[in-house]
Amino acid sequence: MYQDFVFNAPWGISLKLMTGLSVLILIGVPMFCLFTIARSNIIYILSMIVIPILILFFASLFVIRGEVFVSKIKELRNLKMLNYSLKLTASASRLLQSNSRAGR
Repeated sequence: MYQDFVFNAPWGISLKLMTGLSVLILIGVPMFCLFTIARSNIIYILSMIVIPILILFFASLFVIRGEVFVSKIKELRNLKMLNYSLKLTASASRLLQSNSRAGR
């Protein structure tokens, strides 16, 4: 009866490479520091281990996987993030503009 329209996020090759490199750096630095250098200094632990992991965690909350247009309620739009969905009304959706070539 009602059909929802699902659109995946347009992840291009360059965006995938930049994301992969960022994740590699943000995981590689703490792993390197955990296994190679003495960890007795609290400033060292915060700057080289905790901060990169926190950056990666909070950045992952904003990764967009796609979008769902709910057809039975024309005013509702779901924005699928990595860990949750964000429901937007039509008035909030007007503020957003989509560009299908942005991630390529």
